[in-house]
Amino acid sequence: VPGVTPNPSLTLDVESKPDLSTSTLAVDDETGWLLKIGQTGGGHTLRVVIALINSGKIAANQVQVSLPLGDLLTDLQLVTPGSTANGVATWTLDKLAAGGSAQFVVRGKVREDLSDGFAFTPIATATPQESGASATLTGPGLTVFKRPILKVTKSAVDATGGQLFPGDTVRFSITVANVGNAPAQQLEISDDLNGIAVVDPVAGSGGTVTGNIAAWTI
Repeated sequence: VPGVTPNPSLTLDVESKPDLSTSTLAVDDETGWLLKIGQTGGGHTLRVVIALINSGKIAANQVQVSLPLGDLLTDLQLVTPGSTANGVATWTLDKLAAGGSAQFVVRGKVREDLSDGFAFTPIATATPQESGASATLTGPGLTVFKRPILKVTKSAVDATGGQLFPGDTVRFSITVANVGNAPAQQLEISDDLNGIAVVDPVAGSGGTVTGNIAAWTI
């Protein structure tokens, strides 16, 4: 029909590939310290778990999983069989079906020579033979603590016994515990007794009292 344009045609190329983007990387401190807030310490044993998930429509083949840990861990132990070289844990998975998952686990000890405040974020890569389907897995940021952590408690006891009355002797006890992983040097402890209804305080354990403030140096 004159003036009528024929219907246009469109060719679509549909490509299916695996999708590893929902995979995860988690870290657990088996020493049971402070990793829940991203802290660990030298000599602690960490367990790193990679959960590889294929959310795509086709299988992922010959997946190479690589996890560099040498800057943080020593004595790598592969819970899931694989190989290690130069601080890098690697695994090869022949096939991961669509909708399938696989787990890779490695353990190691945090290096003792790391300085306080050293920061490290574990990052793994998963690369199948299918092009454009690689994934980067980023774990939680970790900070190495190498410092004293002090826990201080104070209690009071009526040394005269019974109920507390004016003129009784009160014994204050201060306990300082180092729950960190490094010694505390030249520790100064003070207890300000101003504002408390006590007179003539005497500091035991080699302490001194000046201006109603008891002080000790360890």
